[in-house]
Amino acid sequence: MKKFLFIAFIILLSPLLNAENMRDRIGKLSGEMQIKNVSKKIALLIGIDQFEDSKWPTLKFPRQDVDRMSGVLADYEKIILVGKERTKRSDILYAINELSKINSNVDDTIIVYISSHGTLGYKSPGDLRRYVVASDTKKDMVEQTGLLVDDLYKVFDTCKSRKKVLIFAFCHSGKGKSYLNDDLSKMVSKLKSGFFVKPIEEVSKATIVISASSWGEVAIEDDKLGGDVYTYYFAEGIEKGDLNQDGAVTITEAHEYAREKVYYYTNGMQKPSIETFIEGADPIILRGSINRAGKPLIFGYGESSSNLKLLVNGRPKGVFPSTIVLDEGEFDIELLTASGKRLVSQRLNLKSGEAIEVSRLIPPPRYYGVEFSINYVNYFNDILKSELLPPGLKGGLSFYVRRLLFSNNISGIGLSYYNGNDHILYKNMSIPYNTNLFESSLYTGIYLDIYPDISLSLLVKSGIGYVNRDITFDVPEEYKYESHQNCSSYFAGLPVQLNYTIFHHLNLGIDFEPRMDVMVVDNKTNQYFSISSGISIGLEY
Repeated sequence: MKKFLFIAFIILLSPLLNAENMRDRIGKLSGEMQIKNVSKKIALLIGIDQFEDSKWPTLKFPRQDVDRMSGVLADYEKIILVGKERTKRSDILYAINELSKINSNVDDTIIVYISSHGTLGYKSPGDLRRYVVASDTKKDMVEQTGLLVDDLYKVFDTCKSRKKVLIFAFCHSGKGKSYLNDDLSKMVSKLKSGFFVKPIEEVSKATIVISASSWGEVAIEDDKLGGDVYTYYFAEGIEKGDLNQDGAVTITEAHEYAREKVYYYTNGMQKPSIETFIEGADPIILRGSINRAGKPLIFGYGESSSNLKLLVNGRPKGVFPSTIVLDEGEFDIELLTASGKRLVSQRLNLKSGEAIEVSRLIPPPRYYGVEFSINYVNYFNDILKSELLPPGLKGGLSFYVRRLLFSNNISGIGLSYYNGNDHILYKNMSIPYNTNLFESSLYTGIYLDIYPDISLSLLVKSGIGYVNRDITFDVPEEYKYESHQNCSSYFAGLPVQLNYTIFHHLNLGIDFEPRMDVMVVDNKTNQYFSISSGISIGLEY
């Protein structure tokens, strides 16, 4: 009896021991990493094969998938979560949160791998979202007990590292390693495949997100391979996938190796996807080290490059998303859309070790805008201010194009109108007058993105104007004072504008412009300096 009670006690206590072991491992790892204060390689490997809710089918190979990943990531510090009692929702969230604390260096490499079921649920009425099934997820309470993929992105994004990878070895299609209830299956069958494309804004620039299948497709376990198909070939790619032959295997090389193998092994049923926002060459090395200049390559995995065909010297070389390895030398490069429209045609001199993201080859789109402005104008000449152009407000309308001449160019035309009223003191008489100023201008310059929603424009502007002044008072003839005068003006200025994007197409600006005016009055040329400042609002499309 005592032996039976002791065994029962151990069984009841084992979940706490397992959880505590995991927390001890993370705590120990955190202390070691803080002492070292150097760049680190850390992998959190999660395999969920059994579930408390019997409505979730048992998976065969998540433990083997984790073992396989652990084996090929030999030089990584690893945190491993497997087994029903160590893969609960709280355990996974705790591990990922602690991982963000351990990551104290921007040069750390962070990998999180999850092999489990994927499913869908309603975060709110009509709002269908993707979930990871933890070992304690209830099938009838997915929204409360599952791991919302969007939340994983947010927590993972708090990691400081510039080199981090999130790998999902599951799908949400209702087939393969996915499980939906009947209502969701009907809902998914009515959705277009575009639903399953993850929103790009949810992923930080420093994050790579890899999925074992494209959204809406299956992720498959295979008895012959003894594991998840993508994981098998991804691990093999870490060992064999040095595509550019530089001595190192990067994350995109391993994925590219696996992507092709998986596609053919599953007869096209499974097409792994990747989202990457790394600028320049892939810095995430999984195996080896760069010991020689590799072959040049062109890669692209973003939505903007999807289905683009690469031609080199007129011959097809591949279709994006992919990584395409080329030889060193000068080549005629063409990019064609799926319909055959030519986007790019240029000659490139490819050098060893060079990695070109395909979007860099595509000319950026031009943006067109209209802008309304109101400015307060002050001329630095007492006679001019008192007799012709008193300080006042000027309204403007301009039409502009971004990226007209080069990538960060802004050029446009403008129209403006000014109206001023004051009095002239003439022979002890106060004579009221009204001035109208009409101007047209051309401008060009550069804009600099300071923050995601804030830009600074530095411009050069020139134009012509027409000034009309009318006396609004009957001046006695003996004073011989002209009641109507007009003149032309020419000007050049250096406008500066700080813009804030309120919404996607709506900009609010603060304007400042010093400028020099030349006016021809009574056949005499006069130069005047002025400063204007104000606000503007613009609409771009």
